[in-house]
Amino acid sequence: GIILNTHTEMKVMQPDVIYNPEAKYCEGIFYELRVPLYSFEYEGWNDFWSIVTPPGFNSINYLEGDDIFFLDLGVTKYTEIEDVSVCSLHSRYKKLLHLEGEIYDYGPAYELIPIRYADEFGVLPTFRDQLVNETPFSGVRFLKPKVYPPQNVGYHADVMPEFDVLMSDSPIWKYPRKLHPDSKNTCRQCGFAPIYCESCGTLVSDKCPQCEEQSCTIPCDNPEKASFIFPRKSESEYILWGKTWEGSDFSKLSYSGPTVITKRVLDWLLHVEAKPFCARPIKVCIDGMTAQQLEWLDRAVEPVS
Repeated sequence: GIILNTHTEMKVMQPDVIYNPEAKYCEGIFYELRVPLYSFEYEGWNDFWSIVTPPGFNSINYLEGDDIFFLDLGVTKYTEIEDVSVCSLHSRYKKLLHLEGEIYDYGPAYELIPIRYADEFGVLPTFRDQLVNETPFSGVRFLKPKVYPPQNVGYHADVMPEFDVLMSDSPIWKYPRKLHPDSKNTCRQCGFAPIYCESCGTLVSDKCPQCEEQSCTIPCDNPEKASFIFPRKSESEYILWGKTWEGSDFSKLSYSGPTVITKRVLDWLLHVEAKPFCARPIKVCIDGMTAQQLEWLDRAVEPVS
């Protein structure tokens, strides 16, 4: 008869890590904020996204170099942060201290300035002052990068505009997936365990630390060789972990990811017509949040007068 590889069959149909179906989730409170240089056609984008572009730009065909000022900055100095509030095993994260690089001028500078290959973004002084002086928003700091004289032939502005880079040192973490009841947290080849940390959602390595066989994959990518299968990657895949939130209106996803803003920040950005940016809603798990954090959630959706 025919012998089926039930392990592989199960993995094709079912990822090894899932979100807790019994957890409580809320929507309409947090948004991932991007100031993109490239197309807004991110995987998973839909009608719930808020998209604001400069005059004359099409949000679908918003491509690099289309008459917009942008930055090309690199990290030259950072410090390591020890944060064991989520997981004592995977606790080191980097805080940016210094940026330097070039600017590119293919057109006018708007309130928000894209940085190529980075989650951070620049802001013009008028927008920075408006944000600091006219809003109650928390979690923001500004970094003044060192900018070299333009070397590219595309630069043609007579005066280099002043700008700062908007940062946030207030973290918010991804809600970690849990192991599926039918899955094992071990390498299929040698039995090394664990290969996934359920406390913080960290994968130990793409390859098994012990036998160096492939330890993870997504469905349909050689599942017969993998020990661990994750859900398909998507821009709208992750959920925020509410109990790790410090109440800030601007937060940094796990210290090094994109900026996360509250609903009242999004409303304000739309009100002052800041551009360009796109923001997509992100669910948040509210299990384990304190009474203070729940109060902050209510504040996060109140309009700024």
